[in-house]
Amino acid sequence: MSALFIENLAIETKLGEKLVDSLSFELVPGGRVGILGESGSGKSLTSLAITGLLDSNLKATGSIRYNGVEYVSANERDFCKVRGSGIGIVFQDPLASLDPLMKIGNQLGKPLRKHQGLRGDELTAAVEAALAEVKIASPYRTAHSYPHEISGGERQRVALALALACRPKILIADEITTSLDVSVQAEILLLLESIIREKGMSLIFITHDIAVASQIVDDVLVLRNGTLIESGNLRLVLATPKSDYVRTLIASARSLDQLLGKIEQSRAK
Repeated sequence: MSALFIENLAIETKLGEKLVDSLSFELVPGGRVGILGESGSGKSLTSLAITGLLDSNLKATGSIRYNGVEYVSANERDFCKVRGSGIGIVFQDPLASLDPLMKIGNQLGKPLRKHQGLRGDELTAAVEAALAEVKIASPYRTAHSYPHEISGGERQRVALALALACRPKILIADEITTSLDVSVQAEILLLLESIIREKGMSLIFITHDIAVASQIVDDVLVLRNGTLIESGNLRLVLATPKSDYVRTLIASARSLDQLLGKIEQSRAK
């Protein structure tokens, strides 16, 4: 059975403007799919539809099946059962997605209390373990800090810890390296690679950068203006692009040899 099956997914406004049109793909257990495209292509909207986080003025139609259960028309209560424990999501800007008025330990503790029933010392230990898992240098200090008191790289690790806290089967990473400098970006990608491999999780990796995607995904979907332009195995798409748009994405990244080389290096580790 597929971990996630999307069929003819469309997202439109209440006025009928279509923002994503007839998108279909399958995510197998342990699979890694990259959704690529420029700003406004519909890639982030797709992730929000999958997790039931679309704005109230938007509507999703088609089919979103997680573990064989249909969610495209599910209510918030239904999504709450799967969000976090079944599908975790990390957003581009952790400073915006973290509560600025709540200490990080309390934020991490909320899903652990809700989904795993942890309390007291057991909860405290689980929070610090979650921070240690994402290579936070001082879990205790970070747990007692507010988001603005730690660096951007640490905040992204905290956001990743939040998404992983309840051991989801699928992780959606939405432009998680965009706002980071190159060295921190590499650290986050290596961390994500090791966690995904160790836990056998499925991954949907959303980015506008084909060079970044090449380091972590196996298959890609390329969107433009809400429409699927090209899809398939990453190596084949890079080696034999069928559209001018994908050729432009490749040309704007590093050389093709470097892209393909990074895939081999990543898989060899």
